[in-house]
Amino acid sequence: YGTFTVLVRDWNDDDSTPNILEQYSQCNLNPNSANYVAKKIGDRKVYFNFESENVNERRIIASGKYKNQSSFVRVVMNDLVERSLVPAKSLPFGFRGLQVLKTNDDTTDRPQGATAVRLNGFLDGASSNALLTGSIIPPVPFRFKVTKGQVATSGFVGNPGPTEIASPNYYWGVKFSRNNTDALNVNVNTEKNRHLASLTKFLGISKLDAVVTGSNADSLCNNKFTLAKVAFSNTAINELTGTVDAHMREAAYVRNASVDPSTYTVNDGTISARITMGTLVAATSSVQFNRFSPYAKFSTFLQGGFDGVNILDRNARRQNDKALSFDLLGGAESTFVSPGLAQNQGGQTTSNNAVVAYKTAIEIMTNPLYVNTNILAMPGIREPYVTGYAAQKSKDY
Repeated sequence: YGTFTVLVRDWNDDDSTPNILEQYSQCNLNPNSANYVAKKIGDRKVYFNFESENVNERRIIASGKYKNQSSFVRVVMNDLVERSLVPAKSLPFGFRGLQVLKTNDDTTDRPQGATAVRLNGFLDGASSNALLTGSIIPPVPFRFKVTKGQVATSGFVGNPGPTEIASPNYYWGVKFSRNNTDALNVNVNTEKNRHLASLTKFLGISKLDAVVTGSNADSLCNNKFTLAKVAFSNTAINELTGTVDAHMREAAYVRNASVDPSTYTVNDGTISARITMGTLVAATSSVQFNRFSPYAKFSTFLQGGFDGVNILDRNARRQNDKALSFDLLGGAESTFVSPGLAQNQGGQTTSNNAVVAYKTAIEIMTNPLYVNTNILAMPGIREPYVTGYAAQKSKDY
């Protein structure tokens, strides 16, 4: 089993000056090892089961085998890893495409039903033909090279310029800094890419077909990342006779390449079979891959968290008294309309989601199997239906 390190980093840092919040070293994918990544980070999840048809069976559920050691994240292991059915030499090598808004059914970057239309118009006072294709979901930005300095303007993809030098500080994968106006010097800018924060948001429910998922998310804008597309300029492992930095000057991420499943090589249009990080890790010997381990790293971000509330409604988002009030203009009142929407998305009266949430919390806090309660308080909540329910449940308890 190979080993790897997991870092949890501050969103606002950069690769040159990383702010590491947590670090887990010498992790592996061996379930029988003390350094098994699930043991080192933790996989516990505690949640309330709302889904049971029997109301009496709706209760707090704890899943996972290992106590959470991280203050920020937990891991969810594939069952094949848990059962030791994944090859021992496997390593974390990338990430799936992120879920983005689904604008059509053929998973291209053109909105549903949009066609290319020419029309005459005026742009900056000049007559022009504008091509309208509608909105486009931008690709997740990936790092093209792990170097400082300008690339060459000709030759193979990633051909280095005369002043270009490799830097092990840079991570492959998501590029958190903005691209600048100098297309040949891609890593010179450290200003944050504010577009990425938008991609972390809850964009829709996958079961309602609102977002692109699975293999479609992988292929859309080539948003699936793998170190097997980090390509050297060489076509054979025995050609890697120079220094690590010298070879990494010529390495580049070929985003639109197809990886050969037998050799893990890629075709960049100029070199037909460039070896990659995937070629090295799949080799019989691990010597060459270990040489390049300072550069065999990538970063990504988590996305899609959802608290189950309407973010367009300040009261619903805070689940305050107005959000669950039955009175006029209250969030649970029968004629209330959610801001930005056509109807009350939170539900009315006793079916309002904030009301149900508070009732569920009251039931948990007055369940003698879970909690030893002496005083139950709900600061700021004045809706009589909810406070009366709390009083009755407390009395019964």
